[in-house]
Amino acid sequence: MKPITALIVDDDKDVGDYIGEVFRDKGIVPKLAYTYSESLNCCNQDFDILFVDFFIENFKGTEIIKEYKKVHPGTKAEVIIYSGQYEKIDTVDKVLYKPISLAELNKYIDEILTAIKNRKQEMDDIEQNNTDDIEAKVYRDVCSSQCIKIWDSRYLLREEFHDEMTKIKEHTELTSKENRKFLVGTFIAVIGIFTTIIIAAINQSITISNQNAKNQANIDQIGYVGQQLSIEVSTSKIDMASIKDNMTKISSDVSYLKGKLENKK
Repeated sequence: MKPITALIVDDDKDVGDYIGEVFRDKGIVPKLAYTYSESLNCCNQDFDILFVDFFIENFKGTEIIKEYKKVHPGTKAEVIIYSGQYEKIDTVDKVLYKPISLAELNKYIDEILTAIKNRKQEMDDIEQNNTDDIEAKVYRDVCSSQCIKIWDSRYLLREEFHDEMTKIKEHTELTSKENRKFLVGTFIAVIGIFTTIIIAAINQSITISNQNAKNQANIDQIGYVGQQLSIEVSTSKIDMASIKDNMTKISSDVSYLKGKLENKK
């Protein structure tokens, strides 16, 4: 709460100083004017209390009050005139008549202090409420703005996330297709290799089998010749020349078979 101020106007300096001290003891900040011109100059300032002598030099104190209200229209200042004459004054809040006792002055100052403090407190409350309302409005506006920004950010993040996921999905699908192509190609190549190996093994087996069959035929032929020779020898139906010829033939066949086997190796 701002300090309470008072304009005290009295052309008697001693009286003015005395009243100023009383106001100061009550916690009021006094402004003293001892002439009519000084009081008019003070009218440009804002006061909570106007304590004016009825006669200031050759002027009336009501003229000073009138000038103050002209400068400060709608003022809430407490206006007090103190006078040595008993007359009705409508433009003031209170008229104190001289001589004024200290007790009476203190009592009245306490009354107007209470009224002023209550009025100031009400004004401060109103101002505080207005400030709170403004702060609340600003807070709501700021929060609303921030919420919008946050929502926009969330929307942008969601869009960016969706775009990134789409890119990842497309890349994954492309990679999967490439992997499938690679695996299919590898599988086909492996099948081709195995097929080639199997065919080669089969051909080798057939070749070996054919060669074995030929060898077996030659062996069977040699056995047959030997058997016949044995029969002829045992029956004495062949002569030595025939045996020699047969042995030569057998030796030739054996040599031929041996050559075949060496060529195979």
